[in-house]
Amino acid sequence: MELTEPYFYGVLPMNELLRLLDRLVVRPQGYRIVRSGQVHLRPVKALERIDTDGNLAAAQALFDRAGDGTAPPDALTVMVRTCLRGARRARVHPIVDAPQETAVLACLGSLVASVNHAAATAGLSDLTVEVDDDRSDPDARAHIESVLGALTVPWTLRTPEDTLAGPVLHAQFRRAAGADRLVYFVEDDYLHTLEAIASMVGFSRQVHAATGGPMMLHPQEQRVLYTHHYPSYVVLGADRRWRTTQHMSHTLFTHGSVVRDHWDCFENTRYVGHKEKRKAHKGAERNTTNRVLEVIPGFCPIPALAAHFQAPDLLPPFFDWRGVYDAHRPDTTT
Repeated sequence: MELTEPYFYGVLPMNELLRLLDRLVVRPQGYRIVRSGQVHLRPVKALERIDTDGNLAAAQALFDRAGDGTAPPDALTVMVRTCLRGARRARVHPIVDAPQETAVLACLGSLVASVNHAAATAGLSDLTVEVDDDRSDPDARAHIESVLGALTVPWTLRTPEDTLAGPVLHAQFRRAAGADRLVYFVEDDYLHTLEAIASMVGFSRQVHAATGGPMMLHPQEQRVLYTHHYPSYVVLGADRRWRTTQHMSHTLFTHGSVVRDHWDCFENTRYVGHKEKRKAHKGAERNTTNRVLEVIPGFCPIPALAAHFQAPDLLPPFFDWRGVYDAHRPDTTT
């Protein structure tokens, strides 16, 4: 008789046997049985002596789940927020000796290039771009539209009903909530490497394979990780390492179900930039979206995939911003 399944008489199926060994024998030793190439986080000895803030223990607990065998999402919407109006346009950018508008258009051009690269290489079944432009001056909006015209995927440029950063951001989160697709929310002043979008898609698939659940990604390490130095796991991805984090800005990559399931953490983003609520930091990341990182894993890449191109102290170390910026400056691109 030919055996067509991995059974032997009186013996458990191999998958069930491995799960049993993992739970009863291997885990108590501080190890795990996982598929080859899967991500896992090992417990750390003497954790209580180095993990004063509980970041390592929280990351390990959130990540210590078995994959459920479901296919990871293969659709993505990139949601961009733009605003070029009034005096902001001509203000001298603090990193480059150029107007703010030039720097923003370079950042937007780098995002367009990264989206096109992901469309060609990331194996997505559906990739779209939605841009919410907060009443840019007419000629500036025409420049934005010209940059977006280089996209090879479907895109829209809309004027949101409510103005200012908070309401625009809140409206994007509301549209994404519950969508069965990956979503990348990003401001117009993030300078992206060519591989940024594809790399985030790839690592999200790796996390899904290991845990069967969603995650949140930020395209660079936040400043607090260079000053506070709290312990983190560092995970090897396909093209770089990823560090567990409890800190992101409102530029983040996740799944629509995360926004839906944790809407209480997204609701107060409508207060971002609100004059009366600013003193209470009601719309700040630590009081909104970073709270999600208490219940699902969060990662940032090493080296960075993008830089918050707003001020010198926001740039990640060892990031070749000059090369990326020069490649996408509107006065050097055709």
